[in-house]
Amino acid sequence: MVRRNGTTLGSNVTVTQNQHWTTNTTWNPVYGRNSTVTDHYQEQRWNLQDTVSGVRFSVQARAYNAGVALRYVLLGAGTATISDELTTFTFPDKTLVYSARYEADYIPLAPGSIPVTGTSGTDNGPLTDLPLTATLPSGVIACVCEFPRRSRPRERPRRTEGRRTVSHPARRRPAYRPRRRCPGRPDRARARGGRQARAPCGPLVQAGRRSRPAPGRNTLGRMPGRPRSRSGRHHRHRRPGDCVR
Repeated sequence: MVRRNGTTLGSNVTVTQNQHWTTNTTWNPVYGRNSTVTDHYQEQRWNLQDTVSGVRFSVQARAYNAGVALRYVLLGAGTATISDELTTFTFPDKTLVYSARYEADYIPLAPGSIPVTGTSGTDNGPLTDLPLTATLPSGVIACVCEFPRRSRPRERPRRTEGRRTVSHPARRRPAYRPRRRCPGRPDRARARGGRQARAPCGPLVQAGRRSRPAPGRNTLGRMPGRPRSRSGRHHRHRRPGDCVR
């Protein structure tokens, strides 16, 4: 982590406490596929103190069956401003990552080949949005993601030399609001045989240009399921090709 005054935490530290434990509990979500979720992990926690600034912070790592979680916690009272983050992810040779920004199409490429993107109203550079999916040479599929973001901006990995990507906080928001539009009315669209044809919904519109919604993303901004009308009653499911007004 990098503080606003330029101090980089983590280069010269002293370990003040070292802890390790195992947790195996369950909890019940309000909604979702499973009524009971198992929370089983091992956690390693290091409490550190920066030898230059005296700032105390903690590095916490959890190992689950399906992945690893990492978190930094600033210890002590008061407030602090973090201007940058330097968490680095190193991938094996011949790894493919699926890079995309702002709901654009995913591009499979090597981590060191993430292209430079951005506009005058957004962050510029060899950046990609999270979650970042990667296919490893062994065939294993990995995913780099983040949670939560209540007190900080979202992270955006940046390409570095070789097989690495470094996580950086996003500083600007995209200059658009995703929406849907319909190019025409179904009763005016006719097929070659003279029969009526349903007009397809328009593509995602962003920053004055069209692009297809990125795979796996909910472009309408709501949970999948049975749609409701304004009166609160369920109505029929929309079919592919129905326009969303």
